[in-house]
Amino acid sequence: MPSSEQDAQNPTLPPLGDREKSDKYIYWLTNLLDQDKLAVTHTDLKKFDLGAMQDHYRIDLDHYEVEVSHSKHPDNNQDFYVMLFNNLKTIQDQTDQNSEYVAKVILAYIHLTATQFQKFKTSSDGYLERRRLEAEAQRFRAAVKPIDEILQNKEGLPIVSQTTNGSNHTDNNHLLTASSAGSFLN
Repeated sequence: MPSSEQDAQNPTLPPLGDREKSDKYIYWLTNLLDQDKLAVTHTDLKKFDLGAMQDHYRIDLDHYEVEVSHSKHPDNNQDFYVMLFNNLKTIQDQTDQNSEYVAKVILAYIHLTATQFQKFKTSSDGYLERRRLEAEAQRFRAAVKPIDEILQNKEGLPIVSQTTNGSNHTDNNHLLTASSAGSFLN
């Protein structure tokens, strides 16, 4: 792996950010992920035979993306962490006018510390876990909805269903009686 000094002296490489910039971007990204204002994807590297790559995350930002990865140097097994800033350009295929492809251009990059990467990983994994739990809860609600309606109807309870925006809707045609409320609460 070239040193940061070698990177800075090579004009063909994208520009390298410093420690201050890495702190800024880690703060920004983790803060937005923790507030669910950004979406992150995690590449399941178990599907590939990539001995050097350990972890890889991607955040899409319109025609740009940020990639954060942890790799091991193939020669000395040393850990290294990097954040890439990419531009995604849609390019018309010159051989087939009906076909397009996306070209990824690396705009800049930053080396991260293990601590910075771990902070990003924790926020990203937390975001992904919240999305997983939310999807599982929606699947559960959809699966048991007919059962809930039958049980609520038998109890004489109002049928409460969740609308597409997440709010509750009560069917007032089914009234809760004092006797059914007592048996429901006991």
